[in-house]
Amino acid sequence: MLEQITVQMIKEAEIKRKVKGALTYPAFVLVIAVGAIAALVTFVVPAMSGLFDQIGGELPLTTKIMVAISDFATDNILYLFLGMVALIGGIILYFRTPRGKRTKDTIILNIPVIKQVVIKGFMARTARNIALLIGGGVTITDALDLVIETSDNVHFREAFTRVRSDVSDGLLLSQA
Repeated sequence: MLEQITVQMIKEAEIKRKVKGALTYPAFVLVIAVGAIAALVTFVVPAMSGLFDQIGGELPLTTKIMVAISDFATDNILYLFLGMVALIGGIILYFRTPRGKRTKDTIILNIPVIKQVVIKGFMARTARNIALLIGGGVTITDALDLVIETSDNVHFREAFTRVRSDVSDGLLLSQA
């Protein structure tokens, strides 16, 4: 039984490593894109604005908007940075509350590609855990209690709470 648990822990660690690896590239691209936009707004547009002032003439509306955004960003860079830090900090603190955890779990389960990975990973892990627990002599209701207690997703915990209730009422696990 301990060998099975060890194998399961190794598989879970490998899956986590693969998921982190798969999410690293999109995160890197996002950071680079934000950096490029910040560089454009901070350095390129002000330089181009000076050129347009020298040339004279009427600028198109979109260019005027871009210059106005650039001027605002360069004039208020400290406030924008502090606001971004406060926003990120507030989001992190919110996600630590019960309501925020539910919101985060809902968002995760509504992202198409990530949704499938999260659901399949949870179901595979849950099936292995229940099989190991039952193989070790734990009752199905106690095994479901452990699944509920160890689930970090609010929606999965609620679903398995209903399953546990149905199994306690006499339904088969496959029917619950």
